[in-house]
Amino acid sequence: MDERRRAKRAASGDGMTNKEAALEAPAAVHAEPNAATLGHDLSRYDNETLVKLTEHLDRLADQSELEATKLHSLLEQLRREYEPMRRRREEAEYVEIKLERRLKHKSSH
Repeated sequence: MDERRRAKRAASGDGMTNKEAALEAPAAVHAEPNAATLGHDLSRYDNETLVKLTEHLDRLADQSELEATKLHSLLEQLRREYEPMRRRREEAEYVEIKLERRLKHKSSH
């Protein structure tokens, strides 16, 4: 069942227990309705449900922002740790190439 149908089913509660409807509600938040149906879809929700969905969206936004901050911090940490290793590897490759050239040059004479 696609996300839009799931969201509509969750909104109407058709054949679902409260627990199922609660589990499906986040799917309604993640569904990407088109502009033509957005108003219609939201009109199916009562005010309490809209408030809960809004709060859920706020929590998701806060969580996403926090996760983005954590990921950015981890990325910076990885860059700081990786950069010296990358430099050492490049230096080692450079030295290896120089040695190979010297050996080839000496063996050709």
